[in-house]
Amino acid sequence: MILQWLELSENALGKEHHQTLNSMSYLSATLIKQGKYWGSQKLYEETLKLQIRVLGEGHPDTCESIQGLGNVISQQGKYEEARRLHRAAFQATQGLPMPCKHSEVRGFTSGICREG
Repeated sequence: MILQWLELSENALGKEHHQTLNSMSYLSATLIKQGKYWGSQKLYEETLKLQIRVLGEGHPDTCESIQGLGNVISQQGKYEEARRLHRAAFQATQGLPMPCKHSEVRGFTSGICREG
């Protein structure tokens, strides 16, 4: 269903539209839950390239995708790379207002960043 929404969103709004980018991120997270780590990683990487160009590195949605990529990298046992991504997501959220949608990024990454 998310894949269908992503296709509709891309066709109707374009690949760089905020809603399309959100759909790409949601699909990436769904793929992690299904254990499809390679597909999730590739989609997160594509999503991040677009989000950085369209929204900027410090945008909360971009930070959320960085964290998601860190999660999928961690699931593959690449812990140092995952730590680097989680730290980047945490640092990018510093100074941002803390809306409910993105508070999980700060909460999750803050513990990881304090460890290292």
